[in-house]
Order: sequence, then C-alpha cells, then structure tokens
Amino acid sequence: MNNPTRYSMDTLQTSLMIYVIGIVIHGVQCQLSSPVLVRESETASLRWQLPAASGSFTAVYVISPSGALVLLANTLNNYQVTGNYTARVTYTGNLTADPKVMAFDLRNVVRSDAGDYICGRNGLTDIIPQCGQKLVVLGQPAKPSLNGPSAPVFGRQVTLTCSATSTTVPADHSLTLTYTWQRDNTDIIVTSPGSPFTFTVSSRDSHSYRCRARESRGLESDWSQLYNLEPQCVQCQLSSPVLVRESETASFRWQIPAVPGSFTAVYVISPSGAAVLQANIANYHQVSPDYTARVTYTGNLTAAPKVMAFDLRSVVRSDAGNYTCGRNGITSIIPQCGQKLVVLDVPEVTLSPTCQPHRVYVGQPNAQLICQVTAANPSVTSYIWTHNGSPISSATSREYSLSPVSRSSGGSYTCAGRNSVGTSSVSAVTVEVQYSCASRDHPVQAVKRKATGDSDDLYRQLLTLENERDKAETERAAAETERSREETVKLKLEIKLLERPLESEVFSIPIQTLSES
Repeated sequence: MNNPTRYSMDTLQTSLMIYVIGIVIHGVQCQLSSPVLVRESETASLRWQLPAASGSFTAVYVISPSGALVLLANTLNNYQVTGNYTARVTYTGNLTADPKVMAFDLRNVVRSDAGDYICGRNGLTDIIPQCGQKLVVLGQPAKPSLNGPSAPVFGRQVTLTCSATSTTVPADHSLTLTYTWQRDNTDIIVTSPGSPFTFTVSSRDSHSYRCRARESRGLESDWSQLYNLEPQCVQCQLSSPVLVRESETASFRWQIPAVPGSFTAVYVISPSGAAVLQANIANYHQVSPDYTARVTYTGNLTAAPKVMAFDLRSVVRSDAGNYTCGRNGITSIIPQCGQKLVVLDVPEVTLSPTCQPHRVYVGQPNAQLICQVTAANPSVTSYIWTHNGSPISSATSREYSLSPVSRSSGGSYTCAGRNSVGTSSVSAVTVEVQYSCASRDHPVQAVKRKATGDSDDLYRQLLTLENERDKAETERAAAETERSREETVKLKLEIKLLERPLESEVFSIPIQTLSES
C-alpha cells in the first residue's frame, strides 16, 4: 500500500474528534447510495460514485458508522487502509478519472459494522454530501408472538395478530416484515399476507393457527406458538361430545331444554347446516334423504323430559362438528340443544420431498426432510424417523435435517406420526447422494469450480477422476471378494482330502501301476 501525499496519520486522530462533533451539529448531510445487504461473516462489497458537486480535493476519507477512519485514497489512486480494518478491507476504487468511484470489500462482516459509510473531503471534518453507502447486516427475525380472542364466536369475525421484531442492524434499515400463516400445519393462502389476519369463523370445528415472519430480502423467523381456535356458539352450550373413529357408529343423545315458546317438531341440523331428521311431539319422525341409509331415530318427544336420540352409522370425517336443534324448522335455533361429534383418527403423513429418489449433494449444508401431516385428530404428539430401517433417536420433530450431507446420508428414510389414537402408516423417500451436481450454481459445484480456476474443462476432468476413483475402488473390492471365495473353496477341498479313510488310497492308484505289478 502507498501512503497518500500531503497527509499524515498523526493528524487523523485529532481530526476524528472534530468530525464527531461536526456530524452531531450538521446531522445527516447525504442521501446515500442503495444499501448493501449481507449476513454476518459474509463479505460486503461497497461501491459508490463520488457526486459531481464534490468540489476540488486531493484525497477522500471513508468514515465508518462509529466515526473511525476506514481508508483514505487520493487522486493518484494511492490509498491506505487504517486501524483494525487492515486485515479485512481491500480497496478496489478508482479516483484518477471521472466518474470517480470509491469501492472496497469488507470481509468477515459483524453486526457492529452496520451503518452509514460516508466521505470526507481532504480530511474527516469536511463531509461530502450525497457520498457514501449504508451497510445492512441481516438477522433472523425474533420468534413471533401470536394473539387472538379467548372466546371466538362461530359466524363472527376474528382477528389474529402476529408480532415479531427485527434483529437486522442498523435500526433504520427500512426492511419490512411480512407474515405467512398456517392452519393445522397447512399453508393458508390469504389476500394480503401480513398481520393482523382477519377472517370469519365459518366452521364450528376447532383449528390451530400459527405464523412466521419474513424480512424483505432477508431471513425467516421460527414458527410462533400455536393459537387454538375453539369457536363458541352463542346459541347453544352442547352436551358432552360423542367420540368415535371413522366407520364406527355414533350414538347421539341429549335432552331438549325447557325453552319459551311452543313447538310441534324438532329439526336436527348437521354441522354443514343440512337437516338430518325431524321429529314431532307425537313421536313421528322422518330422516332426510341424504341420511336415510345411515341414521336410525331412537328419541322420544312425547313426554317430559323430551329426548333427542339417533344413531349415525359408518361415520366419516366430514360428519364431524356440532349437531344442533331447530324449532319447527332449521332457522329458529333452540339454545343449549345439541351435541358435538368428534371423529378420531390416526394421523396420515406424507414425507416430502416426494420425488423418488430425492437427490442431494455431498457437502450440501441443509437438506431437509419434512413429515407433513395431512390429517390427524387429535393432533400429532410425536414423530418416528428411521434411516435404512434403523430408528433415528435424535429425530423427534416433523423436520429432519441432513446437515451437512455426507456419503453415509444416502438410503431409505421413513417417518410416521403418532397421536393418542395410534400411529400412522409410514411414508418413505429414498435419498440419493451425488458427488457432482446438475446445477452450476450449487455451492458444492461452485467450490469445485473455483478450485479448478473456473474452467469447465478442468471441472469435468475433476468429476471424471472422481468417477474413475470410485470405479477402481469398486473393482478392487470385487477382486478381493473373488480371491477370498477361491481360497475358501481350496481350503475346504484340502480338509476334505485329509478326512478321507486310509484304505481309499489303494483305489486311487493309477491302472497302469497295477498292471506292472
């Protein structure tokens, strides 16, 4: 590095104090170029054009957000990196001709590097307006907090609020947080992803919701805690629920409450709003056509207490929900009249990615397998993972990471979900580990390409050598197996000859020998 002319490092520390005072007095004097966004430990490449109104100068000083001098360069393109930046900064600018460009790389970025890098004309106190650039160090948003009403009501709107905080620095980075939502671990497509999320409670069944924050051009947070939506019906507090599994028979039975007003018939209304049956006080009843084959009425409305009862055979999941009462029709709901049907079932899972085989690459930093729950009531409480038939004791959640991928990562993976009803059937995927990659931009390939001087020919030669090496190892192993087999056969033959009776040797004498005697 060459020292800039006419300026000594002895004056820089004194000038720095003056600069700090000046920046407090004058405030922000420049509108900087587009910010540079990097993650911690990455390299930030800062580059901006000096404005034409910079005036005359012989040297430009680059000042860090903390007020420290990063480097100075003059119009002869002599430059010097200073202080703690010596080991991390490489100057790549050009001030010899117009347009004059200040540029440098800052390696191994840390959070304290974030902020505005600005310019000083011939020193630290004369700040050049509109000259510099902001460095933004990205951070993962904090885990969101999900809040909603404690008693949501069926048929009314509910608002869920997902709140997360950014950890990106500096605080004035201007990046925004957006939110994605899931219901029962399944993505929800909403009109405008964000928070709050407002919708109408259109189902009388319970659901769980969760959210995740993502920063624009940045990172994604972990999922929030679950919000369990348990809709309340303002018109009915139902009897104890009926719990059955699919294909079983659900036996409903509840007492008709004493309510104001007379009625001649009670209608049973399904969770979808359809009439299941109607029965009158003379105990005449009629089952609706859609339920004729599956419903048997067993109630009695002739005397007090009036009891509504019926059996629903061959239950399916769509039968689940609240069965309520209508007075003389399906529109006049009788309060506190009805019963909930809960359909219990073992989980159903799908292991994704679903492509067979799922190809990954040696060195790939984070290859994920996800055990996707497609159905479960109650919710899944644990997951079971295997690799080539052996349990993976450390895998207990719905996601399993191969990080980093190695040659031993290949093989068959299965997952299953478990709840209080039972364990799902397993879903499987075969993982194939490859030592080359189809994508030119894959990080493993990029490293190999860099090692060979970014040459396609050399890169192909490297892959060829790797394939030949693997082939030679396979051939050597096969040859060793064949030699071992031959030695085993020879040894067994020698043992067999030693075990033959002594008299048998007489019969082994050649015929010509017997004739000579």
